[in-house]
Amino acid sequence: MACFGPLATLLASCALLLSWYYSDMINAIGSVGTGYTAKTICSSVFVANRSAQSAFENDLERIAQLVVSYDVDSEKKLVTASAFMGLFTSQARYHGRYTGCSIISNPAQYKAEHKLMFDELSSDSDEKSKPEGQAVEELPERTMQAVQAVVDGEFMTAAYEQGRTRAIVVLHKGAVVGEGYATEHMADVTRGTGHLGWSMTKALTSVLIGVRIHQGYLSLDSIVHGNSTLHDLLLMTDVLRVEEDYREVGDIPRMLYTVPSIRQFIATYPQDSGRQPGGESAWHYSSALSNIISDVLLKTFPTIQDYWRFPREYLFDVIGAYSLVMETDQSGLFVSSSFSYGTALDWAKVGQLLLNGGQWNGQQILDENYVRKMWERSEHSGDIYGMQVWCVPRHPLPSDAPFHVRHERQSILRLLQAGVPDDTCWFSGHLGQFVIVMPSRQLVVTRLGHTNNMVAPRDPALWDTWQPTWNVTHFLHSVLAATAAQ
Repeated sequence: MACFGPLATLLASCALLLSWYYSDMINAIGSVGTGYTAKTICSSVFVANRSAQSAFENDLERIAQLVVSYDVDSEKKLVTASAFMGLFTSQARYHGRYTGCSIISNPAQYKAEHKLMFDELSSDSDEKSKPEGQAVEELPERTMQAVQAVVDGEFMTAAYEQGRTRAIVVLHKGAVVGEGYATEHMADVTRGTGHLGWSMTKALTSVLIGVRIHQGYLSLDSIVHGNSTLHDLLLMTDVLRVEEDYREVGDIPRMLYTVPSIRQFIATYPQDSGRQPGGESAWHYSSALSNIISDVLLKTFPTIQDYWRFPREYLFDVIGAYSLVMETDQSGLFVSSSFSYGTALDWAKVGQLLLNGGQWNGQQILDENYVRKMWERSEHSGDIYGMQVWCVPRHPLPSDAPFHVRHERQSILRLLQAGVPDDTCWFSGHLGQFVIVMPSRQLVVTRLGHTNNMVAPRDPALWDTWQPTWNVTHFLHSVLAATAAQ
């Protein structure tokens, strides 16, 4: 047997080297993968009215499907996900309609510090919920055949297989004129299904900031983070060093799926002393900054429960968007970068509120001037980004613009090309979530799906030939043509 000694030693050494080399990736897949799975299934089942199996099969990456298993405890409203024979485990729990689901990345801390805090609202949340469908009453339907035909085309088999569109709602002059859902292809996707907004949550948070400013508790000129004003944060012209890196080992997945407190995670990253807030080189798209804005909002309330009630009582219920839910991390902070759910119609209502200049049924919910500022593009973004929203650029891009600005602008130009009104702005989320507002045409177009390849490749040599998987421009041109005579 001794003759096998050197071979066994060599194999063991190779295994050790490989495990060291891949340890970060294994840890990332384990911790991020289980966190992502638990959170996705929890929100899909208890917030979005979908089945766990459908969410697992249709919403998770293939690697997670291969290595992660899950269990749903319907009584406790708890989802547990495990990987690598239990070496990694994450949980997510539903807390009610005020805060949705949150990842429990530190169960001991959660039980000791936060469970009672969440449960204080959970006890009355379901009693206050309103049946799905009442939200339609504020927007009477008068479907236009031409628009409906455009919408229906997105759910034909070939188009669906290409774009994976799940829901579309088109509002024209405040009325629903086109509406469709992928029910034929996914049985649990209906009119009453909630959809994850991903980074559309950033725009939703900006609206909430506007409501709080209208109430007199905040000002855009307030210094809120180092030397940065609230306006700097909303425009993303702050100087935080958190990288917008979506790889498994990147800052953003770790922030969203592995830590009990996003605030504490962000606090470990310094501001970049080489750049000035609001300065020429300061603009960077940053999910971390959106979560700092959430903390700014929290500090305007006497209790965290008041903060949790605020979106529903002063925005969602006011506009009849009863399905909308903003979700928190384990510490109770709204994850303003990424976690909110709502039906397609309720997402559209937020767009309609902005089209109305912040007014709903005669009530001014946020100042019209704030809405205008939301649409004002930051020149440092390459003329494409306002206050947590994206916009069609109106000016040429300077030749010396930084690479990240040129890359973001290339994505925008390919998504929304010639022929779209230059006052068009939109909420945008991962995997092709859009609420597109066209004030000059009195249109709000909401499209929700699960579509890859919606961001331009990093290699500039590929920019001229790249096309997004779902052709936003073609769809909008068809809608614009159908409503041209109205």
